Amino acid sequence: MKRLIVVIALAAPFAALAQEPYYLGDQRLAVIDDPLRVEFRTVAALTREKIRQTIAMAATRGDWKVFAETDGRFELTRTVNSKHFMRIEVVYDASGYTVRYLDSNNLLYQEMRGSGRQVRAIHYNYNVWIKELAAAINSTLGVSAVVAAPTPIAGNKPQATEPRPPSGWIGQRNH
Repeated sequence: MKRLIVVIALAAPFAALAQEPYYLGDQRLAVIDDPLRVEFRTVAALTREKIRQTIAMAATRGDWKVFAETDGRFELTRTVNSKHFMRIEVVYDASGYTVRYLDSNNLLYQEMRGSGRQVRAIHYNYNVWIKELAAAINSTLGVSAVVAAPTPIAGNKPQATEPRPPSGWIGQRNH
């Protein structure tokens, strides 16, 4: 009986690894956090202009470069160690912002099957860098926020789009 308990106790960690929902065949890979949506808990004192300025400031402090900017949208790029490149878009309004993956180089991006479904995977550092950017934006704004990242199915990777107006906003409103 003791042997059976020892065998079960030793096998349990390996069974957990085998059931890991998104082991993608390479420990450097993770399911991409895309899109990453950040909702501000308090919006009263935040103007679109303040959010725009804050995103630009926080991005440049975090080694991101503004590649393009339109009303309500930034396209940012970042190169890490002269070899990892990523391009994202940040679409914002008074209630929060969304960070979307557009393109990358040398970050192992791929669409694959994981745990019986199609998933989009990327080097796990991408998710870290995106969350660091969001934390820097939120900290600079001085707001608390709810951060959510759904797990999209492969093939739903956003294509470059024209920015859309935030809901309720009247006025103007890329892989």
